[in-house]
Amino acid sequence: MGPSLGEALARAWADRQNFHEQADRCDVYRVMDGREEGAPGWTVDRYGEALLVQCFLSGGAPPQCLDELLARVDSLASRPLSVYLKEPPASRSRREDGRLLRGDEAVPIAGDLLASRPGRLRVHEEGMHFAVDLCHGHNTGLFADARSMRRWVRGHSEGRRILNLFSYTAAFGVAATVGGARSVENIDMVASAVERGRANYALNGLPGDSRSHVRSEVFAFLKKARKRGQTWDGVIADPPPVATQGKSRGFHPARDQGRLMEHIGACLAPGAWLLAMSAVRNTAGFEEQLPASDACELLPDDDFPSRVVPGLRARVLYPPG
Repeated sequence: MGPSLGEALARAWADRQNFHEQADRCDVYRVMDGREEGAPGWTVDRYGEALLVQCFLSGGAPPQCLDELLARVDSLASRPLSVYLKEPPASRSRREDGRLLRGDEAVPIAGDLLASRPGRLRVHEEGMHFAVDLCHGHNTGLFADARSMRRWVRGHSEGRRILNLFSYTAAFGVAATVGGARSVENIDMVASAVERGRANYALNGLPGDSRSHVRSEVFAFLKKARKRGQTWDGVIADPPPVATQGKSRGFHPARDQGRLMEHIGACLAPGAWLLAMSAVRNTAGFEEQLPASDACELLPDDDFPSRVVPGLRARVLYPPG
């Protein structure tokens, strides 16, 4: 018989001691991944002064398990933390909503373009600021397992023109701009993602104009760029792991990865780098579709044991000398 949920959380919490101690520098990290740490069906992540508990069990989160988890948090945390919960939907109308289990509601963020949204709070990552949503939407808006990739982009963008494809909330765009990029263009077809990207720029005091945040299907944008002969010194490609719909065909990982790489290759300036990522699990096609080139691999930081994220792949191609 394996450990209880509370026991699994206590062990995982102890393994993240280094992250707890450096929370003033980075307060977004995975606290527990139950699949690999003794509590299948559960994850716990820290976001600022809150924990987000996610339960993936088909019947939802058993009340007794939540009571055990909350009691264990009280014994482990050095100060009070609000706790939010996301679980399988009881109805389709609320399939993406989280709820506050305990603690204070998030205080609206000064200067946030979406400040009225419940469960929205400001977090910090190595000098950068982001707004995350713990109640609204399927994802919070910031993937902690991509922290090392954002760090790489920040350190390799100075003086470069950067193109951020499938930009979502423009976290990579923030990293590139803070890292001294000459220009950054964030491209996403979803209006709400573009809006959240603008909000993240505003939180960091970064300038943005109509070229900084572009609502467009990626293939439509790249086709126009090829016709105009546009090139960039760094390209970030982080496509969605599931098929999407758009005005034309949308994006399908298995079908479109090769086509995406072909279009990107035509838009790379001499000496450019390409950061290619995939969150599709157990799909060798990502590796097969990458251009033949020397590449280095970027792995998540230690709050994500390597076995936990077999589908997250990040490859830097054409790395700068």
